[in-house]
Amino acid sequence: MKPLPSAELHRLIRHASNHGFRSIHARRRMEERQFDFNDLTHCLRTGRHNPFLDEFKNGTWRYRVEGRNIDGRAIDLVVAIANTIIIVTVINPNR
Repeated sequence: MKPLPSAELHRLIRHASNHGFRSIHARRRMEERQFDFNDLTHCLRTGRHNPFLDEFKNGTWRYRVEGRNIDGRAIDLVVAIANTIIIVTVINPNR
C-alpha cells in the first residue's frame, strides 16, 4: 500500500479538518503541551505535509503535518485518514 501524495493528503485534510477525531493519546498530548482544538485545526489548514516522516504502522499510513498554532508556536500533528481524519498525536517540536 502506497502513501497518499502530498497534494491529495492536503485536499483531504483541509476538507475534513473541522470533523477530525482526536485519539485519547492526542487529547492527552494536546493538553500536556498546552494546545487546544483551534490550534490543531489551524495546523491542519495551514501546515505542510512532511513525507520524510510518514510511517506505515498497524496497516495504516500515518502522515506528519508540520505547522504553527494560532499564536505562532510550532506544532506537528500525526494524522491517519480512514473515513475522517484521526489525529494520532500532537507534537511540540521545540521541546
